[in-house]
Amino acid sequence: MKTLSFAAFALGTFLLGFFLLFGKGAAVSGSWKYVLRTSDDSFYWASAQASAEIPSSAGNPYYYEERGKKHTIPYPTVSFFGALSAWLGFPVLAFFPLWHVGMPFLVWLTLFLCLHRIWKYPEGPSAALALFFLLSTLYLRDVSHYALLRFSRPGDSLWLLFIWVSGTLNWTASWRHTVWLCLLGAASFWMNPFLAAMGVAVTAIETARSLPSRHWPSLRQHLFSLGAVFAAAVLYFLFIKWNSPGGASSVHVLETDYTLGGPKAEPSSLVLFLLAAALIACRRWFFRDAWTALDRLLLALTGLIAVCGNAGLLVPGNWQLVYHRYNYFAELAYHRYAFMTFEIAVLAGWFHQTLPQFRERPWFQKIEK
Repeated sequence: MKTLSFAAFALGTFLLGFFLLFGKGAAVSGSWKYVLRTSDDSFYWASAQASAEIPSSAGNPYYYEERGKKHTIPYPTVSFFGALSAWLGFPVLAFFPLWHVGMPFLVWLTLFLCLHRIWKYPEGPSAALALFFLLSTLYLRDVSHYALLRFSRPGDSLWLLFIWVSGTLNWTASWRHTVWLCLLGAASFWMNPFLAAMGVAVTAIETARSLPSRHWPSLRQHLFSLGAVFAAAVLYFLFIKWNSPGGASSVHVLETDYTLGGPKAEPSSLVLFLLAAALIACRRWFFRDAWTALDRLLLALTGLIAVCGNAGLLVPGNWQLVYHRYNYFAELAYHRYAFMTFEIAVLAGWFHQTLPQFRERPWFQKIEK
């Protein structure tokens, strides 16, 4: 009963937020078209509409001359809304309210249930904090608020990542668990390879951890999960190849980074990773504790953020790739907003686990403030 009450409150919050953010503009203009916030929103909703046409023109919906051109990269959610629109006979933007209320509710529900059912946190705080973690992204600078407001990524795949990572770090010896992890890994990669990198990093760390002890049940489970992701990746890149002009990839080598003026170092993400590593090392040294699941998750997350922020420096110039006018490695830094909710939740969980240990020490009580 409590769960239903929490769900009703969260749904009401997102519904109220939707009308406050979009309702007045739509009422004044008479159309959802005039409340689209970014060029990305405009393009992907237009692509959904174009994918409902025969032939599909989702790849470039703005030019009649390019009718029949499909997306080179798969966008399952965009295609789904286009197909649903064609099947029901509704205009695509009729689903705009459903998306902007239903998507954040699904992400909240998944995060809440992962915290309560898998990580075993109390029900009330799990529900409240899951809502706080999501809504807090709306008040962050730059593009971080896209996590809740952009169609269609990352909302359509973030909920899969919550379940996948939580299930990987809270291991149980069953074939059903293994099958679910394989399905979650493959679906996550197909929906959003960038977000799936987080799941791959966590699974790789858990695999390496199982090797020295020769714990074959957990090792087998993690290897199967990685194998499912690899199979999804092969199919993903075959899809790109088949849908590229002339059957060849439209990705080519970048000679000069003309989008950002050349790769630049990003010290802040490196400092974050080193600080996280130092804090974890201090906790283990002071208390002689083993690695916890949140230790490993925090290291994987901050390490991945640092790699994405400095990928342009890590990859040789003649290996850097562009698609249309975008440098893939520069785009990695930009799209880290997709991890923001995950990052806030992991940091909160780690401090919740760790600070009570430090507070038992007299020297920490003196410097706590």
